Amino acid sequence: MRKFMVSLMASAFLMAGMDVMAAGDQDLFLSKCGSCHKKDGPAAVISPGEKAGAVWKKYFERARHPVDISNISAADMAKIVDFLVSHAADSEQPAAAIIPK
Repeated sequence: MRKFMVSLMASAFLMAGMDVMAAGDQDLFLSKCGSCHKKDGPAAVISPGEKAGAVWKKYFERARHPVDISNISAADMAKIVDFLVSHAADSEQPAAAIIPK
């Protein structure tokens, strides 16, 4: 199942392309990830600009997330990863402090 989800996520990511994300993808990131990754939340506060794009891609391709995120659809996961990569530290539009601390 895990290999299937990784393959599905990788395929969706490739189909999504590397375009700069619209505000809707930031909202998706905030709604799907921000509920845990916030100040006093169960997970550390994160921002796309904390890591390089390749690091974000590998993290999700290798299914490193410690909590089950299978409730996020492959299409939404691809958009989230694309958003993180598009606003990573080494991108043209790095983003810091997306989720308020």
